[in-house]
Amino acid sequence: MKSKSSKKSVYAPLKTQKEYLKLITSSVVNRFGDSIDAIAYSLLTYEITGSAALMAFVLAINYLPTVILQPIAGVVTEKMNPVRLMSLCDLGRGVCVLTEAALYAMGLLTTPLILLGVLIHSTLEALSTPAGVGIVPRLLSEELYTAGIALRKTLSSTMELIGLACAGAIVGALGISAALAIDAGTFLLSAALIACIRPAPLEAAPGEEENARLASKISHIAHELRGVFVQIARTPLLRAVVLLGMALNFTAVPYSVFFTPYVTTNLGGDAYALSLLQIAFVVGTMIGSYVTPHLDRLSVRVQILIGGFGAALCYLAMAVFPSVAPYTLRLALTCCDTFVFGAFNAMLSIAFSAAFMRSTPTDQLTRTSGAVNAVLTCAMPVGALLCSALVSFISVPAMLAFGGLLCLTIFAAMSRMRAYNNL
Repeated sequence: MKSKSSKKSVYAPLKTQKEYLKLITSSVVNRFGDSIDAIAYSLLTYEITGSAALMAFVLAINYLPTVILQPIAGVVTEKMNPVRLMSLCDLGRGVCVLTEAALYAMGLLTTPLILLGVLIHSTLEALSTPAGVGIVPRLLSEELYTAGIALRKTLSSTMELIGLACAGAIVGALGISAALAIDAGTFLLSAALIACIRPAPLEAAPGEEENARLASKISHIAHELRGVFVQIARTPLLRAVVLLGMALNFTAVPYSVFFTPYVTTNLGGDAYALSLLQIAFVVGTMIGSYVTPHLDRLSVRVQILIGGFGAALCYLAMAVFPSVAPYTLRLALTCCDTFVFGAFNAMLSIAFSAAFMRSTPTDQLTRTSGAVNAVLTCAMPVGALLCSALVSFISVPAMLAFGGLLCLTIFAAMSRMRAYNNL
């Protein structure tokens, strides 16, 4: 009873925060659409391209706007109306997905059009994300930040599981075009919800001189980025942590790139199997996120090694499962393996975040994190392009085995490096 009342007291003040609740509702609606999109769009892309190599190339294109725009998007959009920007971006994403659904239904969707759609979609998302972060202080008072963010994350994660559970049935019963139309509808609904938000006005509007300094601010960011990169290069532990983060992102690419071809071609699964395995991964991630903080007796270095070697073994197991004869057993083993893989990935993510914070001076953490995130993200399109080139000569299970061996090599080397002993 006590825990229930304390939980009620934490979230109760949010009931009166109507404008923030509109933002949460739009996020939840978006997450449901994204969950359906994760299944439907991957099947569509694989069907149209007919190639795991092109799937990898599409994923590389998907990362580019984030890599290019992430360091400056916040500055570029800072003076824009956040409600209008977010609403227009969601409207644009909805129209983009709806257009692709119509083209697919008419048999007119081609690989170049898919690449263009991915580029537009990712660009709009990259522009909208900073506005979504910056608007929160205008909707919530500071003492409600923690409860508000926690509620938003919890509801979004719950809706993600619901969406993934429904995605297979929606694609199987209604088809890919209808599933994409539903995804587009969630974007349009989200745009309408965001347009209804009325944020508090900014405290003191800066003068006209300040508003006209976008070029100088971008120049300042470039200067700050140079400073951060110099700091990373000169700090052995921070340099080692950044290299580790790039390695983690790089080794995660084969799973992201080849998930749909692996399930449909190598395992012989369908949309229902994709949904089931995605649910297993998300649940594993949630369990791993919950368990990892309770492993405080283990050093961050040991947690990273456990997570790394565990993820490598999961990769190697995936390479073997296609040879298991009964389909039901094959799918069950893959489901268990995906669950464990999600848990190990959560452990790696949390341990890496702790390592990064420990290796970075507190007063430089904010500006360093932005530059480091951009650097870490760069590893993903590079990995996707490499996967695209190699899969033309190597099968998908072999690529997963290669990812596992690479993962083992990286973490075996890390276990011997002195730079990581202080984590």
